Amino acid sequence: MKILFWVVLILFSIVHTKIVHYSSLAYFPLTYIGAYGIYSQRKQGIAWPTWIRLLLGFIGSLLGIIFIALPLIDRYKNKLIEQGYIKDPFAAANLQATAHWNGWEWLAGVAFLLGILCAVALLNRWKYGMPALLFTCIIGLEILSILYVPNVAPYTQGAAVSFYQSKKGDDCYIIPVGFKSYAHLFYFEKPTPDHPEHANQEWLLNGQADKPVYVVTKITKQTEVTARYPLLQKLYEQNGFVFYEVRE
Repeated sequence: MKILFWVVLILFSIVHTKIVHYSSLAYFPLTYIGAYGIYSQRKQGIAWPTWIRLLLGFIGSLLGIIFIALPLIDRYKNKLIEQGYIKDPFAAANLQATAHWNGWEWLAGVAFLLGILCAVALLNRWKYGMPALLFTCIIGLEILSILYVPNVAPYTQGAAVSFYQSKKGDDCYIIPVGFKSYAHLFYFEKPTPDHPEHANQEWLLNGQADKPVYVVTKITKQTEVTARYPLLQKLYEQNGFVFYEVRE
């Protein structure tokens, strides 16, 4: 167990990115450790410590509140922005995107919250508590991902994805500048490059490229980007993203 514990720590330590799914390398050892812990606790007939139940209740309640609040953001986003609660200009612009909430999704958050609280209350009753906790986490999060992810995506990168998809099939280059992203590779369906300088940003943005070049950046980076690359001609701006074409 000690070896596995250190393996998990090492796996997390080598992830130096904000992209959450890169931590998936740790999913298998984490799952094993969790399953082994539950098995050992059950086999020995030991009650769960109070601090574990309190921690589960706190984390579950926090997630439940977030799931309840998320669908309501679209209803109150203009007030939040006008009153200055959102300080980041890029985040404020992101919220201007249009999502298609039905208005009842928050009920899924309520169900998740109640399920977690009931599971925590019954945790030491093995016949009910652990199955309730696992059921709530597995089924609840799956349902929430179906309801929430399609509506959250337009805020986070909807405008950029639409631009990438609009250029699909065109013989051109598209690169994000000022932020890290791999979305353009997928949604643009980037063809196999045939020029040796295709990954050279300076070559692409200083008018030397052999094909049209399009640039995507954030509104918080546009002054810096355009100052460095004067050949950029602005096409349009949408929901926090700015789109350019390199023109001589």
